[in-house]
Amino acid sequence: MNGILGFYLSEKLEQGVSNDFTVLYKDEYFSLYGGTKNSDTYSFLDTDEYCCWVEGTVLAGGGLTNGEIFEKLALSDELVKSDLDHLEGHYSIILYSKITHQLVISTDVYGVGSLVYLERSGGVVLSDNLQLVNECCGSILEISLESIYYYLDFHVIPQPYTIYKSVFKILPGENRLYTYGNDPVKYIRKLVYQPSENNEKLILAELEGAQNQSINDFVKDLDKSDYGAFLSGGIDSTSVVGAITRTQGKGINSFSIGFNEKEYDELEFSRIAVSNFDCNAYEYVVEPEDLFELIDHIVESFGEPFGNSSSLPVYYCAKLANSNGVSTLLAGDGGDELFGGNERYLKNKVFSIYKAIPKILRWILLESYISKLKINNRIYNRVINFISRANQENPERFFNDDAFGTKYLDKLYKKKFLNSIEPGLSLKHLENIYASAEANSELNRLLYLDMRTAIASNDLYKVRTMCKSANVNVRFPMLHPSVVGLSLKLGESMKLKGFEKRYIYRKYLAQFVPDEIINKKKKGFGLPISVWLRENEKVKAFFKDTLLSESNTISSFINLDFVEKLFNDHQSKRWDNASYLWVLLILELWLSRYQYKLKID
Repeated sequence: MNGILGFYLSEKLEQGVSNDFTVLYKDEYFSLYGGTKNSDTYSFLDTDEYCCWVEGTVLAGGGLTNGEIFEKLALSDELVKSDLDHLEGHYSIILYSKITHQLVISTDVYGVGSLVYLERSGGVVLSDNLQLVNECCGSILEISLESIYYYLDFHVIPQPYTIYKSVFKILPGENRLYTYGNDPVKYIRKLVYQPSENNEKLILAELEGAQNQSINDFVKDLDKSDYGAFLSGGIDSTSVVGAITRTQGKGINSFSIGFNEKEYDELEFSRIAVSNFDCNAYEYVVEPEDLFELIDHIVESFGEPFGNSSSLPVYYCAKLANSNGVSTLLAGDGGDELFGGNERYLKNKVFSIYKAIPKILRWILLESYISKLKINNRIYNRVINFISRANQENPERFFNDDAFGTKYLDKLYKKKFLNSIEPGLSLKHLENIYASAEANSELNRLLYLDMRTAIASNDLYKVRTMCKSANVNVRFPMLHPSVVGLSLKLGESMKLKGFEKRYIYRKYLAQFVPDEIINKKKKGFGLPISVWLRENEKVKAFFKDTLLSESNTISSFINLDFVEKLFNDHQSKRWDNASYLWVLLILELWLSRYQYKLKID
């Protein structure tokens, strides 16, 4: 089993540790166990004064090694505020003092590093793998109804929550200090947006330097044959491949996924990049049978329901790399959220322009006329939706873009479930993040919101988990401190200028990325579930049998009549409900696999 398990003042729970684990350290206060691990960035240090487990790449001033960094750390109440502040990179840290018997856990500010913890009776159980906590402490864990509500809105369970009431994910940049007899002390570092730079010539030069530094830092300890890159054919993955080629030379290993469904397939564009950068290209075409081969693995790997269907192509890409002798992949996640590349940022700008029109004029020119019409067609409904969204404030406007559970609240959930939770929790979660952003503009607050939700809670979790399960390490050069730091100081017009997304980054890419890739419509790494559900009888039957059985687990809190309507509407092409049906499928498979019955008062 991959991962580590730590027990601080939790000796009783320690009895559930599998014999497959090795004792890394043990005294009367703290124990640390390690399972099998395939990671070239894993370190365990054991000195007379402390023991320390670190996974990831720590980048600090002067190019210090992990050991040199931790020798400079001294445990104290100030550690969570100062001594870890100078650490940069992508890491998870567990640091224990043999002298003071204090424990610190910490992760990087970007959310690449990941730890979960269970605080109980003055102690804490911690791990880098939620499934390990389940296996060790399952008898005391209870499913959180609120987390199911979050899941059906966001398709994932957002940090700091997990599927269990008492287990939490550490937040990006969070440091937690445990001292015997005292409550935990915590401190959270945040990204700070200080937009001031609008000199295009200077920014373009800084971008090149930042990306080159990022690549050099993340591959300097690897032989060229040992690493490669995801290559979807999109802007971010292509920019990473291009940057590697510019700094390390031609011949990088690239790994791409394709589909027989042309509207999802991007191999045409990844092949353009391969030709342009002279890559050693590897490809795999994902088909419906791959879904059945991997679905159980996906359900197990995350330790909780995880409804991002692109986890399947990510896994096959990582598996392809592993089977060809590549131990480390570089991924392009984060570019949209740093430089303003998502379509919803542009949509939000259009909404804001409309809302800036005096209310009386909006009413006279459009809204009073529309309100009198009684039409039920797609164009009319889109106009009504536009007016409604434009009149909302963020983050509610952002949230309502695709909040499945909340959108269909009374139709989806049974009343007993709704009476057991507080509807509105998902929006409140986003409002708290949005309000906490160290940013003065609406765009930068939305970028921060996405860094915390779309990136840390979703994309990084997905890529990291799937790569680890395929025995491949992954690094994220777009989230290097030099690249992120530059994005934080960019003027807003450098990200979204007029109606041009990712303005300055596109100008930078124009120097070395083919125009066909820069100008293409974004498709992403999504799975063609929508098509398979309509055209593949085996997939169709699998979804129907799993979701519409009266004996299934979700029927205790989900209205199956509404699920059947979602299914039938999708089959008739009235609506594309594939993403909703997928998240329900994963939830049902996870709950039934672990035989969880929900306690609904």
